[in-house]
Amino acid sequence: MHDAAAGPLTAPERIDDLNRRSAQLVFQHPREALAFSEEALALARAAADQPRMALSALRLGTAASVSGDDERAALLVAEALALFQAVGDTQGEAGAYLSLSTVCRNLGRLIDGLQHALQGLDIARREGLQRLQGACLSNVGLIHTDLGDHQKALEAFLAALPLTRAAGLPGDEAMCLTNLGDVCQQAGEAAQALTHYGAALAIIRRLGHTHHELDVLCGLGQAHVKLGQAEEALSLLRGALDVAQARGDHKCDARLLLGLGDAYQQLGQAEDALHVYRQARTLAAEARAAHEESRALRWLGALHLKRRESAQALDALEEGLALAQGCRAQRDEQEIHALLSETHRQRGAYRAALQHYQRYHQLERELDNLQALHRTQALLLQVDLDQARHAAEAQRQINARLTELNQELAAANAQKAELLARLQAQAEHLVRLSQEDALTGLSNRRHFNECLEAEVQRALRYGRPLSVVLLDIDHFKAVNDTYSHQVGDLVLRELAGLLRASCRQMDTVARFGGEEFVLLLPETAGPAAQTMCERLRQTVQNHDWSGLHPGLRLTVSLGVASYCTLGAAQLLALADAELYRAKGAGRNRVSLASEPGCE
Repeated sequence: MHDAAAGPLTAPERIDDLNRRSAQLVFQHPREALAFSEEALALARAAADQPRMALSALRLGTAASVSGDDERAALLVAEALALFQAVGDTQGEAGAYLSLSTVCRNLGRLIDGLQHALQGLDIARREGLQRLQGACLSNVGLIHTDLGDHQKALEAFLAALPLTRAAGLPGDEAMCLTNLGDVCQQAGEAAQALTHYGAALAIIRRLGHTHHELDVLCGLGQAHVKLGQAEEALSLLRGALDVAQARGDHKCDARLLLGLGDAYQQLGQAEDALHVYRQARTLAAEARAAHEESRALRWLGALHLKRRESAQALDALEEGLALAQGCRAQRDEQEIHALLSETHRQRGAYRAALQHYQRYHQLERELDNLQALHRTQALLLQVDLDQARHAAEAQRQINARLTELNQELAAANAQKAELLARLQAQAEHLVRLSQEDALTGLSNRRHFNECLEAEVQRALRYGRPLSVVLLDIDHFKAVNDTYSHQVGDLVLRELAGLLRASCRQMDTVARFGGEEFVLLLPETAGPAAQTMCERLRQTVQNHDWSGLHPGLRLTVSLGVASYCTLGAAQLLALADAELYRAKGAGRNRVSLASEPGCE
């Protein structure tokens, strides 16, 4: 709290104070939290304080979501995310992804929610933020629960649990245990759910978090009902209901009353069950909790149907169906269609019964298909994010190494010049390696193609002559077979030296592949190229190769294409054709194809 004697708060202090209060009140009193965050964001915007704008937008988005306005919350959290990214606040960015995941889940955009949770998790892992890692994993678990993938949900919650403990956050640990209880209960493991709920309840009561305690008690009550322990369920749920009523939380009241109704039904106390279901419906309507109201009407209708009170069942179920459709609760809608089918059959209205029966199965197919699609999308998303994470980690390692080198440079001024020269030499070496053939030191094919394309464009633009020569060692396979591949490699290296020595500085000499070489001769027309190639052929023929192996002699065949109006691929194709013509004519010769008038 601010000490009034210290004087009025500055604008930044006022914004920070408002955001602190919003965070403290958001779950117990969301509307007050909303007001605090509204003021904080307005002040931050007026001051153009981007870091505080980001935090204020995030706090306001959270309060809006808890208050039920998830559409507005999505816009605010997206704004906060962009601001955190702009100021380079990675912890804030991870927190914004976490909140955006929650909002998307509330809006039914499960795959978007999963993507944002995984993005937040990736940042939290990279930055070593244990609390956010646990929270993001919990959101991943919740979304997999919604998708019906209980195994993946359990894996996520079990991964989150030790992180919350390591971070020393008992409140987060309790929420994680509660989530584990919920997913175990949905998976039909009510006994295991009781264990997790019990552990969560012990932590929550120690912390005094009443709003979370009610959620756990509701889950505990439902688990006891599923285990046939109705008396234990009644005791827990009645106590929780007293707390919820004292807080004026009608939505929570409705959920607890629905659990009480199930317990009463198990005990055979149908009238008591009807009474609490009606109460639950009324409270849910007052809280504008359409989902809970729809469920109350569904269970009320089901109980009337069981008692063969078809008129009352029909009224409740039709009203519940309209609510379920309005809030897009398709699983509830499906169950209500099944109950309406049975209700109409009981009343003898077989056509209506059939229509609801058909709609029930249509929804079942649609929902199963949608669930399968969502699971596939979730799997593809996970694969994409894993690949992106690996790539980002590789880049991070590179960046970390570069940062380390830069720090070493700054710390050792005396060695700066030497280190910079070394780095420059390494860079040039890498460039050279990317352009050179490893065996001969000549240009490689990729570099030659780049040079060829540039020279062809110049020749076409200015109408200048250009020649390409393909050169092949005659009977090179016999050299390898007779003298060994090691001698063959020495031949290639020596020939590369002869080619370099015979060409101009402006020419490009490259190894094209195997024993084949290529020359690029700018500003060289056909006759000049033929003369140069004939001289080169004689140089190879007359060269003393015995230094590599006694008795070794070599000749080469050369195909020359000299044009100023052809593209790169056409020029190479013509040179290749002339090379084959030279080989076909007996080898150890030059064959030329040239364009008349291209001088």
